[in-house]
Amino acid sequence: AGDIVREARVENFLQVKNEFANFSKMLIVAPGNHDYGSNISGSKENQKVFLKVFKKSFQSIKYKDNIFFILDTATNPGNVTAEQINYIKEELKRSSILNNIFIITHHVIWNNFVKKPLEPNLPILLENNFNELFSTFKNSGIRSNIYFIASDIAVSQTHTKLFCEKKNNIYFIATGMGNGRLDNYLKLMISEDGKALSIEPVFF
Repeated sequence: AGDIVREARVENFLQVKNEFANFSKMLIVAPGNHDYGSNISGSKENQKVFLKVFKKSFQSIKYKDNIFFILDTATNPGNVTAEQINYIKEELKRSSILNNIFIITHHVIWNNFVKKPLEPNLPILLENNFNELFSTFKNSGIRSNIYFIASDIAVSQTHTKLFCEKKNNIYFIATGMGNGRLDNYLKLMISEDGKALSIEPVFF
């Protein structure tokens, strides 16, 4: 879920890919500001480097009637571009039966939608377009469980280390690492029939 390197260089991204190859044949990244950067002149080179290695800044994957949307909130920090929202709408039209929907972003773009206090690294306190993204799923007619998962937390001692809040069939989850204390990632397991799901944090 982003910020997989400190500096966006080809050799850094390839090192991460090689290290992950010990665990998985596939590495898909929702780019963070360190990987990709906002769509300003100073970050254009970072974007070129990221796309050279990973080819896409956003995409979707289907697995046993579950769909994962891996999105780019770095181009326009805290926002999902109109291109991505249109892409999601088209994918949902083609996916009438879904057990679960996962939306993976780097930034915690849903900070203002939860009741529990949450302190991410980059507070999205100003207006963003999460409401438009949220409505895309709400208005799709699909009644699947929906998981919004972000990772931009835990860098400093005062920031949240792990977060989960549920509203009906919608889950807001945040994980993160960076300060060396309570760093964690999420292990997600799906049953053979694609219906049973478990998510647990792994601390290191």
